[in-house]
Amino acid sequence: MSDITITNGTASNLTGSGASYSVTVTATGAGAVSIDVAASAAQDAAGNYSLAASTLSLPYIPAPTIASVTSGSRCGAGIVTLEATASAGTINWYANATGGVSLGTGASFSTPALNNTTSFYVDATNLGATTPTRTEVVATIKAIPSVAATTPASRCGNGVVSLEATANAGTINWYSAAEGGDILGSGNSFVSPAISASTTYYVEVSENGCISASRTAIVATVNNVPEQPSEISGNASVTKGTKEAYNVISASGVTYEWTATAGTIVPSSNSAEITWNTNGAQTVTVTPSNNCGAGAARTLNVTVTSSTGINDEPVVAAYKIYPNPARDFIKIERAKDEECTVMIYSLNNKLVLEKTIYGKLERIEINSLGVGVYTIVITNKKGERISQKLIRL
Repeated sequence: MSDITITNGTASNLTGSGASYSVTVTATGAGAVSIDVAASAAQDAAGNYSLAASTLSLPYIPAPTIASVTSGSRCGAGIVTLEATASAGTINWYANATGGVSLGTGASFSTPALNNTTSFYVDATNLGATTPTRTEVVATIKAIPSVAATTPASRCGNGVVSLEATANAGTINWYSAAEGGDILGSGNSFVSPAISASTTYYVEVSENGCISASRTAIVATVNNVPEQPSEISGNASVTKGTKEAYNVISASGVTYEWTATAGTIVPSSNSAEITWNTNGAQTVTVTPSNNCGAGAARTLNVTVTSSTGINDEPVVAAYKIYPNPARDFIKIERAKDEECTVMIYSLNNKLVLEKTIYGKLERIEINSLGVGVYTIVITNKKGERISQKLIRL
């Protein structure tokens, strides 16, 4: 080994005999590797020594390496762009870690359309030398999140509304528009600002850099007490003992309560049949209500006459009720002393106050009643009666 000189390399594993020998030369860097064998390194059978060998120079080209790779990702199915750099030569892209044909060359590679995360592989070739192993580069397909369910909500009158939404994954963001705009809040729950009318909000889900395909609408509904019903249709001049039909135009989500100052009522939603059994000036009233409460009532004045066309005498002596509207008390003033029973009913015909009066002027405390509209009925000993609306402030 001392007779062999290696430039840009090292020698090892000298073997052989006679006229044939071999040695392993390992380059230490890129460039030419020179091998020199000194004179007298060998002797023939006659005792003659060898002359110095001519210098043997071999080029050394190291295999290229993959210097870096850049994986890529996208939201949902489609094409992903991957990148790689090499120390030298041409970069080749493959679908497998070994074998297979090249899918493309160059520092950048666009995958075919992908539905799932997929690994690709790169190597480099330079002057016939190839990287010993391929390097993995991952094209990641990220799932697009979606809204799983929404829970709209409603309230009566102005105020805030609490809405709910859930997603299959990720963070829910709330908006006031179907596209664009600022985030109003994040999370499964959202409390609206104070609103006076039904308002549509929108939810979007974000997860791992991906957002839902479109925003989902969710409505905050503001309900109010129903509007006053339409005019009551039906006869306003009737004969005592006859049955008459009365009705108003029906509104969605509204129930109707019918009352009359005298007569038998058979109600049916937005209509009622009344058998009038008392002569004189009477009224039929319908009050609308929904989950938010009662709205303004509608009243029709009805004149009931006997079959002869002559009205009966007044059922109760002339009277006045005041103040009306009232807050703490009312006074009942009549032309004469007479024992009568005063009964006050709520709009749902529930008796809420009863008192017997005797004199011409009586005071009745009403501060125990809630704010609202009531019917006050005065009945004398003969069973005759008259009624009037009372407003409690």
